Amino acid sequence: MHQIVSSISEGILRFHRPILVVVLVLVLVTLAYLPKLKIDNSISSWYKQDDPALLEYNHFLKTFGSDDVIVNCIYDTLPYSHPDRIASTIRFTEDLKKIKGVSVVSAYTNFPYWYLVDGYRTLENMDTLPLVSDVEIWMESIDLKNRLVGKSANFVFIYAWPDTSNIMEKGRNSVIAAIDSIFVNNYETPKNRLYKGGLGVVYDGINQTTLTEGKIFLGLSYLVLIVAMLLISRSYFITFLSLVTIGCATLFLMGAMLATGKPINTMTLALPPLIMVIGVSNFIHFTLHTRQEVGTAINDNSRIFSAITLLSIPIFFNVLTTVGGFLSLTSSAIEITKDYGILAAMSEFFVSLLSFIAIVIFHKKLLKANFKFDPLNAISFRVDAIMNWSSRHYKAVITATLFVIFASLTGISRINIDTKPLSFIPKKHAIKEGHDLITREIGNYISLEFVLKFKKSSWKAKKNLILLDEVQQLVATDSSVSSTLSILDFITDAYQRTPGHKLDPGEDLSHISQTKLSQISGNIGGEPFIQRLATPDGDELRVLAGIPFTSANQFKAIHQRISQKISAKFGDQIEFRASGYIPLYARIVDTVLSDQIKSIALAIVVIYVLIFIVLGSLKLALLAMPSNLIPILIILGLMGWAGIPLDIVTVTLAATILAIIVDDTLHMLFAYKRLLAKGHTTAEATNLVAKLTGSAVVSASIILLLGYSILAISSVPILSTTGLLMVVAIVTGLLADLFLLPALLKVSGDKGG
Repeated sequence: MHQIVSSISEGILRFHRPILVVVLVLVLVTLAYLPKLKIDNSISSWYKQDDPALLEYNHFLKTFGSDDVIVNCIYDTLPYSHPDRIASTIRFTEDLKKIKGVSVVSAYTNFPYWYLVDGYRTLENMDTLPLVSDVEIWMESIDLKNRLVGKSANFVFIYAWPDTSNIMEKGRNSVIAAIDSIFVNNYETPKNRLYKGGLGVVYDGINQTTLTEGKIFLGLSYLVLIVAMLLISRSYFITFLSLVTIGCATLFLMGAMLATGKPINTMTLALPPLIMVIGVSNFIHFTLHTRQEVGTAINDNSRIFSAITLLSIPIFFNVLTTVGGFLSLTSSAIEITKDYGILAAMSEFFVSLLSFIAIVIFHKKLLKANFKFDPLNAISFRVDAIMNWSSRHYKAVITATLFVIFASLTGISRINIDTKPLSFIPKKHAIKEGHDLITREIGNYISLEFVLKFKKSSWKAKKNLILLDEVQQLVATDSSVSSTLSILDFITDAYQRTPGHKLDPGEDLSHISQTKLSQISGNIGGEPFIQRLATPDGDELRVLAGIPFTSANQFKAIHQRISQKISAKFGDQIEFRASGYIPLYARIVDTVLSDQIKSIALAIVVIYVLIFIVLGSLKLALLAMPSNLIPILIILGLMGWAGIPLDIVTVTLAATILAIIVDDTLHMLFAYKRLLAKGHTTAEATNLVAKLTGSAVVSASIILLLGYSILAISSVPILSTTGLLMVVAIVTGLLADLFLLPALLKVSGDKGG
């Protein structure tokens, strides 16, 4: 292995100019195409295209159109009934209809004000507006008031329905931006304000947050890099070289994303800091180890090169173990998690390859320091003292470890599997403000979609309309449902207010006139919005239930509870199923636990097989396990105790932690095995390992700590939580290497076998 690495290093030195040219060309090409890199946090990126759940969702979109409605809530000092407010609302809805990508715009101004035998009239097609009092009486008489105006008469609601099923991926941001532009340029005054809500608005907010946070993370990452590398390496050149290397690796990753069509999303947002901490860790290990090995022989190129080659072996296997850990995430059933695993593995490969090339080409610069102050002297002494203390007090260390394991396992038993869409949005954000205000004014407005299919005929038949009424009433009895909506609401409103037969108070739909029903269905059935609620032949209908914007588990519980009620009462009289976005989102929790188990198991197998290969000792490979698995147990236990759910982001933590923290353990055990081979005792080898690798291990951990602290300061709750958990994992991983590993080596008395 040593000979292979030496040959590769010599080849890099011999052809360093063409290698640097190739790197430069790739960087320039990536920069040229970088604006084409997309941001996408949509639900379709989570599933395979042939996934049954996604196919059902796509069928729903093709049948009824997109459920990605944009809820526009406008506050004004004038009440909804004032003529000027009515006129303003009419103009605004007309402007929204002109936006490319918008199919239907619904508001109280285009809701039927009165019905005629052959149709109806709305406020927007009247020559003379009614009196304020008449408008208020009319609004109080309709059942859909709570969807059209707020509890306060100063809030009106305008719904923009997209015209294509793929609006969530392609046109959402442009539609929302157009709405904002129209309002700001034509309607905004000191007396009014626009709030927006809905699934699409939340996902647009996630995309915009991803872009904003990404810029912040990149900037802070490089700031941390410069400061930390300068303090530890004491070299301006090494700091600059590491900065350039990490920048190139980040661009290589983005180039790979462009080439494979992978977008930026909330999960891949963590990759630039990952590249940073891995790259800096590599430079620290190379720089400090080479200085330790060479000592004062700073002009001995062969000795410098030999030290680099020797350290390249554990670093090479570190790359393999880290890549293996990340690739274990490809066992996930969620596409976005698979993509993260692949891209994280690419990140490790790119930054490690470029780091090695840079170190080999500029190896003469490794030993030169620009200032004398060395903060690592104190670190090296402390590491030596800690590891020696741990060897002497191994019983106390192991006892404390067993207690930590017990507490962690108890916490793991309490862990909850769930995910919340709003957790991807900063706590103080206009979207959350708008969502909370809309909920306050009209109640739970996020629509859980159900599809009702009749066995025979359509909703235009009286018996089926009665069935629809019974279904809708049963849906409304669920404690989580604040309102329901279907074509029935428009039919009964028209039936009651159209000249002819009427239902008396308390009279059920069995007394409805089939003749009048047929007349009404002919009059309003062609309206664009009505067509979104039923298929052309009328045998399939949408039933919308207004529910809280809650978590995937709660979404799942609500739609399963309602479906079971309907099935129990109606049996095979009808087909009734949950559809649309929410059931697809809720299905995520079904895969999270299995993904966690599969990814951890696969990562452990791959990583420890590679550790066994590089160390050539089964006993040493087994001794490496506790130091790397205990941080994972602690993190999962902490999540259980703190009530942090296992979701689509935190499910990647275990494999990520294992892939990263195994680096230091492998460096220490590789040095330990080499010292045993030279004839040192266990105690001597442990003491020398602390002196040879202690500074680099602690320094690398500090860099990792600082890198993931950047995530911890994110305004996005799910990212800040992930950052904090990674910080805890890195600290516990370092403590395990400094305390537990020496204690286990003492107990084992390993002599290299």
